[in-house]
Amino acid sequence: LLHRRAIKRWFSSGEGASLVVMETRHLEAGDPEPPELPRGSEVLTLYSMLYCPYAQRTRLVLQHKQLPHRIINVNLVRKPDWFLAKAPLPSAKVPIIELPGDEKLRLADSLITCEFLEEAFAAATSNGTDGDLMPSMGTPDAPRLRAAQRQTISRNDAMISAFYRWALKKDEPAEERELLWDRLLWQLRNLQADLRDGGFFGGARPQLADFMVWPWIERLPPLMQHYCLPPRLPDSLGHLSAWSEAMSETEPVRATRLPDWAHLAFVESHWRREPRYDFLENR
Repeated sequence: LLHRRAIKRWFSSGEGASLVVMETRHLEAGDPEPPELPRGSEVLTLYSMLYCPYAQRTRLVLQHKQLPHRIINVNLVRKPDWFLAKAPLPSAKVPIIELPGDEKLRLADSLITCEFLEEAFAAATSNGTDGDLMPSMGTPDAPRLRAAQRQTISRNDAMISAFYRWALKKDEPAEERELLWDRLLWQLRNLQADLRDGGFFGGARPQLADFMVWPWIERLPPLMQHYCLPPRLPDSLGHLSAWSEAMSETEPVRATRLPDWAHLAFVESHWRREPRYDFLENR
């Protein structure tokens, strides 16, 4: 039941991958609950789904913060009863972070879990740089810079809505699909306007907003390929393209991203209403 995933060979290489001390296949109704961690363990537990962009947000922050964690993947169509019982919100969606200890504090929602990790675990990254993802409140510019990041995350919410309207309407007429694509490009240009000097949304290095935006940008190329669009974003999104290339070189992204074909294969199975959660293990 519990194992290191064979699919790790499909991730781009990155030292951060070693922070995942254990990962399960996608457990479903009828599967037993994974055993409790040993008393005194400091390992966090993330309830996740491999292809979920919201869960990837939390995985990115866990990697950036250099926090050892185990990942319990869940079949979101046939959720186990024990998972439903653990979920802190009625929707029982991923991600959910479970803290070690007797109290078993559980937090749901990608932004809530990531902000908690940021506030609770100020840590250095593996190369020794500052691991904080938001400016410290002790600096004069902190309120403005923190608000700017939250505004970027809000802009990204609008982009996400446009992304799904375009990505999932595969049977729409060509004219309607072109209109949906233009609306997505408009939202991407709005998002690009928030890029700061230094190339990232937070400035000279990735911060919280960068990791909150990344999962949907990762999923753009395979869907663009599926819809026979040019392989690169238009020239008007040159700064966003440069940001994407820079993000691709960060350790958290290298440790969590999947190849384009895997994203597309999962989306195609979702379109057939038969989502295949674990097909990577058999390749």
